Amino acid sequence: MMRPLPRATVRAGFFLQYMFRLRLYLLMRMNFKEAAMAVCAFAVRATITPEREEAFNRWYHEEHIPQVLRYNGAISARRYKVILGDDKYQYMAFYEFASEEVFEAFQASDHFRELIAEYDEHFGETSERTRSAYVQVWPPV
Repeated sequence: MMRPLPRATVRAGFFLQYMFRLRLYLLMRMNFKEAAMAVCAFAVRATITPEREEAFNRWYHEEHIPQVLRYNGAISARRYKVILGDDKYQYMAFYEFASEEVFEAFQASDHFRELIAEYDEHFGETSERTRSAYVQVWPPV
């Protein structure tokens, strides 16, 4: 005889189903071509002093990344911490945009200027950063 699933497992199943439906809804709101493939990548590498690192990570995850993703055509965001190499930058935020044109519009937007100003206000004295952008060359778009 099979036992009923624990409540936590059932709740987790409902949560995953909800998250799947939410993602599908968000993809449907944007152009399907944009939703299917991001072709422009934007990397921001940063240093942070040890005494500000916890606040930096919390702010990045709870405030900054959600603000970036509000921009129409910003597809995804991830953050990484360096584990290999001589690079002085400890962290990298990696964003994907629907197209090179969308990314260029983002770079020229008030939204982007506000994000930079907020970063500088919170961590300008204790952080260095550099930005790079890439357009997809393979597989062909």
